[in-house]
Amino acid sequence: MIARLWRGWTAHRNSDAFETVLRTESLPTALAKKVAGLREIQVLRLERLGETEFITILWLDDMDAVRALAVARGVAEADYGKSIVSYSARELLRRWDIKVEHYEVKEIVRTQPRSRSRGERTMVARVWRGWTTHQNADAYETVLRTQTFPCAMAKNLGGLRELQALRLERLGETEFLAIMWFDDMDAVRAFAAARDLGEDEQDKSVISHKAREVLRRWDSKVEHYEVKEIMRP
Repeated sequence: MIARLWRGWTAHRNSDAFETVLRTESLPTALAKKVAGLREIQVLRLERLGETEFITILWLDDMDAVRALAVARGVAEADYGKSIVSYSARELLRRWDIKVEHYEVKEIVRTQPRSRSRGERTMVARVWRGWTTHQNADAYETVLRTQTFPCAMAKNLGGLRELQALRLERLGETEFLAIMWFDDMDAVRAFAAARDLGEDEQDKSVISHKAREVLRRWDSKVEHYEVKEIMRP
């Protein structure tokens, strides 16, 4: 499976308007293409100092589905990494990724169905990144699968719904993106407490000795995005 990830940033005053554009225009347009292999679209939102960041993630079966989506949107197959930003979105965005990134989905562990509808409490996506050399990438992926994720699951937290490990080969290094899906910030705080972290340390990343041996660098703090929308065909 492939995770197609794009980021855009708005001024705070334009963030709600851009979120509306995503919900009423961008996401429905992508789903209307009826591309076989497009499984889900998510919108994440994070308030930063001076701006708001949005992440959209399209989950597709494989790279054939990625290329089919590009063609359906009027883009050449070879340009499948090009981002398409509508005029109404450009009016509200301060800046955006001109190219999307396609991560390999290496692991998905579910504890319970992950779904959200309007009117429910906002779900939270806990996002962390780490980078290895290419030669250590497989070893770190094994650490994620056999140590990091099982340890998180062993906490038996009711509000932890899903864990995902994504991988992207970059020039000179491999990037890993780990996403943990929680019901709300109360569940995030419960997870931090279960790892012996204080309430004010819920953003602190905890890296095992085995992981440190193979990672080149990593986020010292995780980021917690509000899950603003989940749409499926």
